[in-house]
Amino acid sequence: MKRVVVLLLVFSLILLSGCGKKTDTKSAESQTVTTTNPTFTWGTLTGVDEQALRVFDGNELIAQKRNAESGITYNEIIPNTPLEPGKTYSWQVFGLMNGRIIKSTPKETFTVS
Repeated sequence: MKRVVVLLLVFSLILLSGCGKKTDTKSAESQTVTTTNPTFTWGTLTGVDEQALRVFDGNELIAQKRNAESGITYNEIIPNTPLEPGKTYSWQVFGLMNGRIIKSTPKETFTVS
């Protein structure tokens, strides 16, 4: 039993150490956008195989694009959940190496007006 607990603790620490890395990208305050098709831009994450853009409504993932490049518009992410005026959303870019998240940008928020 003690081995199982120790192994779970070590495994959890390994996972957390890989997910907690951030880039030098500065987090901006919440922004207001006037379109339901915003464009997402960010600084390139170095040392990764691919970048994945994720858009959230609260804690719910509503759109995701692997192999994303900065400058992508929301409608280019298929499938996606339509954005609604008056709601606040968040987005984040994750850097992957061999399919595993190794770094991320700070989470950004925006409100559709």
